[in-house]
Amino acid sequence: MYDWLDDICDDVVLAHPPKVKAIADAKIKTDKIDATVLAHLLRADLVPEAWAPSEKSRDLRVALRERMFYVRLRTMTKNRIVTVFDRYPEQTAQLKKLGDLFGKTGRVQLAQVNVSEIDRIQIDRGLDFIGDIDVRIKQSEATIRAMTKANANVKLLKTIPGIGEFFARLIDAEIDDISRFRNPKKLAAYAGLVPSTYSSGGKTFHGKIIKQGNKWLRWAFVEAVTPAIASDVQLRARYEHLKIRGVNKGGLPSRASF
Repeated sequence: MYDWLDDICDDVVLAHPPKVKAIADAKIKTDKIDATVLAHLLRADLVPEAWAPSEKSRDLRVALRERMFYVRLRTMTKNRIVTVFDRYPEQTAQLKKLGDLFGKTGRVQLAQVNVSEIDRIQIDRGLDFIGDIDVRIKQSEATIRAMTKANANVKLLKTIPGIGEFFARLIDAEIDDISRFRNPKKLAAYAGLVPSTYSSGGKTFHGKIIKQGNKWLRWAFVEAVTPAIASDVQLRARYEHLKIRGVNKGGLPSRASF
């Protein structure tokens, strides 16, 4: 819709739905009333504007979403297979010691476990399906690499501890144009990595991270914590310091608060 309007209009403003609702919420809502309210807000230059990603970023996001879908599907399939083995605890005790149950060595062991006929059928079909998904993931990754081959931002993002190939491309696609953020704090808020704040009586209280923000950026940065503290000594020390402080306050901090 935005692209279509952009072709026929001189200027298109993409409104931020929650913020518009906060300004112009009404008990009586119809398309005509909503359109009128938006027109008045636009006339007064009061429409809270949302960022319209570039076409290149949107195309990359589609490719990234495809890969994430396949990875999620593969994880679900692996979990179903593990659930089958939970019914044979005596035989599968050794399997849990393997680093990767679905790697080359793990698959050999899986084929040798004695299970019922229907469970063997389920396991074999699941393993075959995982193989098919792996092919799709490699194909989607090839598409993503081709789309970001000359992207200098990806190379720069990969220098951050914990940020690999996929997360670098995801972060770049979700941020799009970094100049749209006035300062680092605005970017952190957009990623949903800032604490919630409540002020009353001259006192300010900070809680868990906010629920608003770009869920993909928040997920990427939270997941990047584990490899980051494993590869960087200074970050590890900072992480342990925050963890101790969280315990002293009565609970462990969320990984996202790192």
